Amino acid sequence: MHKTTKQTSDQLMAYKDFEIWLNTLRKEMTPLTDDFLVKQLLDIEFFSHAQVKHKLLEFTISFKNKDVNKLREAAKQVFIVINEIFGDKNLSPIFERVAKYESSLFSLLPFYRDHIIHSIRVFMTGLYLLKLINEKCLHTYKLFFKSEELTFSTFLKWLLLSTCHDIAIPIEKFGEINNVLMNFYGQFPGFSFEKAKLSPVQSWLVSLPEFLAAISPDVKVQAKLTKNLNNNEHGVLGAITLLYLSIQGILELPKVPRDYYELYIEQYIVPIARGIALHNTDEIVNFEADPLTFLLILCDEIQEWGRFLSIGKTFFKSIYETWINVKEENKKLIIDVLNFSSGKDHARISELNPEYDPTRLIEEKKKNLLRLYSENLGGDFFIARTATYKKSAHPDFKRNYKIRISYGNKRLSETT
Repeated sequence: MHKTTKQTSDQLMAYKDFEIWLNTLRKEMTPLTDDFLVKQLLDIEFFSHAQVKHKLLEFTISFKNKDVNKLREAAKQVFIVINEIFGDKNLSPIFERVAKYESSLFSLLPFYRDHIIHSIRVFMTGLYLLKLINEKCLHTYKLFFKSEELTFSTFLKWLLLSTCHDIAIPIEKFGEINNVLMNFYGQFPGFSFEKAKLSPVQSWLVSLPEFLAAISPDVKVQAKLTKNLNNNEHGVLGAITLLYLSIQGILELPKVPRDYYELYIEQYIVPIARGIALHNTDEIVNFEADPLTFLLILCDEIQEWGRFLSIGKTFFKSIYETWINVKEENKKLIIDVLNFSSGKDHARISELNPEYDPTRLIEEKKKNLLRLYSENLGGDFFIARTATYKKSAHPDFKRNYKIRISYGNKRLSETT
């Protein structure tokens, strides 16, 4: 009896220390939410269009109403309106098809995470960070974005990069879907299942070798991307899709401008496709050389609040809260982030899906954040989870958990 009491006392003491650490950290940070981001971004010039404002506000209202389908539809409409006003109109139809197709993935694949809403939030998070970099560390912004303000060029590049980085997720899941179908048809004697296969259509304007060379002159990187292509990895597949669709736009123009390829494809689409192709690899990304790809990888890891995942017909939302602090120290920009979650939520998911791995997400974040290098930008990325004392809970959920991953100019001080 005494031993049990002491154990409980030790647990509570550890929990109290954890709460002190957590509250101290959050006092310096701002919680990220859809509502907060939209309010921060509406004063940006590119959001002065009435239709854009309306769709962004609809997005925040849908989230408050806690309707997954309405929120996904609202996210799709945000993409369509902004892209058709500022971006590439050819992308709207495929984004709509991806959104529609993804609805079936929720029921087909266990523990599938939403990517349509996520892409819009990555877009808004990156714009918010660009705004803060401009306000808090102008010399850094001017150095890498060649302007004292957010230009149309930077806005358009970020718009296409952030909203399209996961556009090929359904193709990546193709193998898993094949397995689901094979297992299904395997229950019926007298039938055989031939696995479907995918292969990219070569563009009439840019060949695959030319595209890989545009992404990187390093033949080792090209070999990795070719391997990723053969494995249906969504980064390189999304890059090819973006390039192909943008080039097809030439066919729809009654008269192709002489500088269309030079000013649009080469200056916008190829660099964006490069960022999409590299965002899910193990390649090092340097902020000084490629600030928007650096920002994409960082925002992709930051965006966890309100992210839906499905187990069968059950949807889970807001497993993680996201907190952020941006500051300038010695002419270097520091972006500190906290992803915090409840152990109870994780334990419930584990009960519904015993295959759920609570460490997988954390390991993926570590892998991607430790790819980020910079002389001018960096920070600490904290991941924390409260304990649950349920006897039936997975052992990993019975203790408080926290980890710090340092990236960018604090990369070498990574601690756990």
